[in-house]
Amino acid sequence: MVRRLYAGRPAADAGGVRQRPRRRRRRQDRLPGPRLLFATLLPNRVEDCTNGIDDDHNGLVDCKDPSCSAAPNCTLLENCTNGVDDNQDGKVDCADPQCVGTATCGDGGAEGPLHCADGLDNDNNGARDCKDKTCLGASCGTGCLCTDAGLPGEADCGDGLDNNLNGQIDCADPGCAGSSCGAGCACAAMKKTETDCTDGFDNDGDGQADCADPD
Repeated sequence: MVRRLYAGRPAADAGGVRQRPRRRRRRQDRLPGPRLLFATLLPNRVEDCTNGIDDDHNGLVDCKDPSCSAAPNCTLLENCTNGVDDNQDGKVDCADPQCVGTATCGDGGAEGPLHCADGLDNDNNGARDCKDKTCLGASCGTGCLCTDAGLPGEADCGDGLDNNLNGQIDCADPGCAGSSCGAGCACAAMKKTETDCTDGFDNDGDGQADCADPD
């Protein structure tokens, strides 16, 4: 069955020629406009507030986007010296953009082995001085070396100084166990002990020399 597209006979023009009636375009024949096509190819996106990218393509990145107004990294402040990711953006201390230019953050240069005692996170990776892996074994001051635990270690166990500033001097520092505390002296059981019993000296400073020393 053929559906009629017009009623009655088609009209004639001035010359008597009958004109073909216009066929109305069906709705499904119409192509989508640019806005509809863009929406189809690029669905709504959610802004990731920590990746430095304008995910939802509104021209606003991370915390500058209103949708990030409640994100922890946009509302919390980073403490740049405590080794904790305070604002939960995955970046610790000087590695966090909030800490750029602060007194404890450096210029991006190397931390170790030359800058392991200046109190700065020179390379801005979130690890300062001995806590930075590049400082392992490097000097952290006079009589001090960075240990594999990321802490300053006592390196001179006989100078009478607390070189690593942990409140324990020479042999009283656990890090000095087995280390020399001077000529004929070694640290043991967190105290000085006599190791040369033939030189006529009181090497461990306990008032007893050589064989008179119980050591």
